[in-house]
Amino acid sequence: DEYYMRTTDTIDEVFRLHDLTSHSLDGILQAKIDKLVLEEGIITGLIAALLLLIMYFFTGFYISIQNMISILRRSTDSLAKGERVSEIQFDAHDELFEVAILFNRISASLLNANAELNSNIEKRIVVEKEMAAKQEELERSNKFMVGRELKMMELKKELEELTSRKERP
Repeated sequence: DEYYMRTTDTIDEVFRLHDLTSHSLDGILQAKIDKLVLEEGIITGLIAALLLLIMYFFTGFYISIQNMISILRRSTDSLAKGERVSEIQFDAHDELFEVAILFNRISASLLNANAELNSNIEKRIVVEKEMAAKQEELERSNKFMVGRELKMMELKKELEELTSRKERP
């Protein structure tokens, strides 16, 4: 029976050791689980914050592009109507800024070409008026000259008749 007692005591000691270590190990395991849950919460929060930040920047970028397109649309509509368009001012220095610079160049070139065309039209109108006045003057001179020539021919004929009458007695 001594064997039985020693075995029972050993088994009891193992169970007691198990009870002591299992509580300790349960505490350590629970601490690790709590730490992992906390880290998971922090990472989830960081990912959510990062996604919100990305959405914020994307929305800002989208609104910026929409504003630029709206400004370009209004400016091109005004330009198409022949209205003077002020230079597009854009604060960002990206591809849209380059589009605004190119639009401003095109707008200035079109306005200069339009002004030159209007100037040429005005000059042409003045020249046409001057030519019409000169043509009218030439027509008057021509009528006067033709009338004078006809009168001269008439007078010459009359002179010839008078001369021929005088020579015939």
